[in-house]
Amino acid sequence: MGSDSDVIERHLVGDYVIPVDKMITPLWKRLCRHPDQSHVDALAAKFKGCPGGQYTILAVHIPGLALGLFKSSKLQDYTFEVIGGNHTRLALQKLNSEANGANYKTAMARVFCDLPDNLARRIGMDHNKIHFAMPPSAADLLFSFRAAAYAEAGYTNEADLITVEIQLTKDKETRWKDGLITMLEIKGTEDMTPRKQFSNKHGPEIRLALSSCRIWNILTEYVQKWHEGGILCQPKKGTHLKTCHLKFLDGKTDEVKIDLLQKLIDKELEYNFWSKKKKQGKGTKGAAGVKATVTEKNTDAESEQENESGSESGSESGTEAESKQPDEGDNDKDAKIKKLEADVQTMRDQLASSKDKDAKIKKLEADVQTMRDQLASSKDKDAKIKKLEADVQTMRDQLASSKACYSEKERELKAVLDQLEEEKATSANLRYETEQSGEEQTNMLLELEGFRESPLYKVNDFVVVRGDANDGDDTVPWFAKVVAVYPSKRRLTLRWHVPNEEGVYTREIKGGKDLKDDITRFDDIVTTVQMSKDMKLPVKEYEKAWEAVKQATE
Repeated sequence: MGSDSDVIERHLVGDYVIPVDKMITPLWKRLCRHPDQSHVDALAAKFKGCPGGQYTILAVHIPGLALGLFKSSKLQDYTFEVIGGNHTRLALQKLNSEANGANYKTAMARVFCDLPDNLARRIGMDHNKIHFAMPPSAADLLFSFRAAAYAEAGYTNEADLITVEIQLTKDKETRWKDGLITMLEIKGTEDMTPRKQFSNKHGPEIRLALSSCRIWNILTEYVQKWHEGGILCQPKKGTHLKTCHLKFLDGKTDEVKIDLLQKLIDKELEYNFWSKKKKQGKGTKGAAGVKATVTEKNTDAESEQENESGSESGSESGTEAESKQPDEGDNDKDAKIKKLEADVQTMRDQLASSKDKDAKIKKLEADVQTMRDQLASSKDKDAKIKKLEADVQTMRDQLASSKACYSEKERELKAVLDQLEEEKATSANLRYETEQSGEEQTNMLLELEGFRESPLYKVNDFVVVRGDANDGDDTVPWFAKVVAVYPSKRRLTLRWHVPNEEGVYTREIKGGKDLKDDITRFDDIVTTVQMSKDMKLPVKEYEKAWEAVKQATE
């Protein structure tokens, strides 16, 4: 099958100058990220200073068009999805729409046809690494991950991402993750598989991408606020969202996530709220030099917040260079500890919100005691167990017998099918021989009686058939060489020929292979033509063909 790069190369049809007004944004399941208008405006300003210049080469895609059907002469007829360079596309289209936009009507692009969705996203990710490109943010990865998951689950509407809870089977989840590994070009190492490396590096994005619509919608609102710089005390070095800026959500229940995000959006919380809790948790000395007390509930919540926020504490700039904590899950032990901490926090939240926890605990204790009493009073438990084991063995024996019987029946059925195929082949041969014999007898009788007509067409003759062009709007002559004649059936086998660039007629090729011969009726032939020795069609013969087609049409 080849590597991903080989597959991408097979879907590449070449580099072409294409019209800017024929470019569109990709379908949501092939979109790496939504465009940033400020970046579009910045690019437009740069491009305006060099009209007609050589801009970044775009990566475009014609979905659903097979490679063999692409024609460079029809570039004006195609619509191109810009899978790499959407910001450049929008900047050029903006300039093209202005009064002096004549210099921005075309752009150079690398054209692909009929790409799988994950490889289309892969090309987009690679394109983001070039000059002028805007590096992807955590929000871009989140959208791309979620869109890929919904596409793999069979959803076809982008609105489903915010309105329908995803149902992803284990097999589809595996294919989803494999597709993202392909998109991100994760190779793995000798010590770590690509899947493990992917989970370690992008664990928060994976979990948030599969979150409920309630979480996703409020997270989208939070991301928008972040990009606008509207979150209190967010890092001062720009509004580029990174994965570490979302780690405070890890391990929280849906209700806690919604509460935190809403308070951050409403400016009831500062972005570095957990850092302040950490300082408060250490306590302050009073008059007697004793640390201030902290309730057990607050201590647990603050401790959990510190564990989950990871590299965020003490790093207002949000840069990963300042964060000294390793990536989540760098080794199995840390991953297990974090998972246990998250489970403990979940149980704490559930326990705190349960008003009747004492009653439930007592009921559970009573149920356990009842089960113990029943087990102790059951004198025949060993007999029941042995009976169950015997029943299981009986079922295993029956299953083995059924399998053996099925295999025998399958062999018998295969033998019958093989015999049937042989009889079909024999019958077909007899039928063919009978038909041939009948035709030969008919021909002999015609010859004896002097009624046999001289054949209208001979092998190697060139004939003309009325054909269609331009989706049936025009009638044109089609040229073919006779390779077999069946006078009694008034049929003949034709091999289609078309002129090459030098005007020499050669066998027609479709999809890289010779076009198959066709069997045609005598009545479909409108005339014959005489090719020159160098297989070119003289002008008179060409005019003759057109006249015959015209008369046949009338």
